[in-house]
Amino acid sequence: MLAAGLSARFGSDKRRAEGDWQGPLLHHVLGLFRPCFTHLGVVIGPDDSFGGAACAAFAATPVVNPAAADGMGGSLAMGIAWLAALDLECAVVGLADMPWVPAAAIRLVSETGLESGRLVAPVWQGRLGFPRAIPSRHFPALASLRGERGASALLDWENALLIPWDEPGVFLDIDHPADADPPPSQA
Repeated sequence: MLAAGLSARFGSDKRRAEGDWQGPLLHHVLGLFRPCFTHLGVVIGPDDSFGGAACAAFAATPVVNPAAADGMGGSLAMGIAWLAALDLECAVVGLADMPWVPAAAIRLVSETGLESGRLVAPVWQGRLGFPRAIPSRHFPALASLRGERGASALLDWENALLIPWDEPGVFLDIDHPADADPPPSQA
């Protein structure tokens, strides 16, 4: 899970935001992912006591990105390096600012990624969402990511196995405080 962002557009640490969920946003999202995985890593920034405490509370491994301020690409590379060291077949990448991702989508993307050995993503109204499954054969390429350059720059998502999803939760994230209001179909 990527949770090392600076929340610049939000104006404060959005992982602490309260909404129509129980507790801080990061706790809520970790609660969605925790039951689905044996290994759950959370990429956080350096000196992140809140992120570290959330990892401890949800039995997740904190993966510290010392250069978190440089962008999501480096955080993804750190998370992938952690997974590669565990010799896992597939990564499922989630974002800490997506509180409406259904647990069913997390499980389906994970299972489909493992069974197919392909890139997998949910799609809502033609837009790629999260979480996304990435087979281990792609890990070496992702290790070079830096800055804001994400996996989309290196992976062919157009030829991925796309799972149609009828809820916007697989696409909606929180960038501004007003985004914490539930979308109409989730209310």
